[in-house]
Amino acid sequence: MSTTESLATLLGRLQVAGGVDLVAVVSSDGFLIEAAHNDGMDAEEFAAVATNGLMVAKAIGLEIGRGTVDSAIFEYGGGTVVINALDDDLVLILLASPDVNLGRLRLLARRYRDELLAAAGTVAN
Repeated sequence: MSTTESLATLLGRLQVAGGVDLVAVVSSDGFLIEAAHNDGMDAEEFAAVATNGLMVAKAIGLEIGRGTVDSAIFEYGGGTVVINALDDDLVLILLASPDVNLGRLRLLARRYRDELLAAAGTVAN
């Protein structure tokens, strides 16, 4: 067995560490690869919609000459959505409560990035 943790295990750890309702790795075109989430959440639907948010953020960055987007944060009355580009093909999305510590979430996303990419690579192979 490989020393690389499974993508599901990593996402479960990230969900607990970040205290988030949903965490998922998604293809850049919105297809769910793997998710960890609370009961009653539709990860596939959320994945498709959240990647649209990343496309909008990417278009804004290019239009104003700031380059491509690494991360986008959308804060709503009922919670926060954090979207991080892992690479050109994969996106990490997180759905959290309104009182989440955004700095901690951003830090966790950076810390888990390489492990998530390695685990996603084993899923693809």
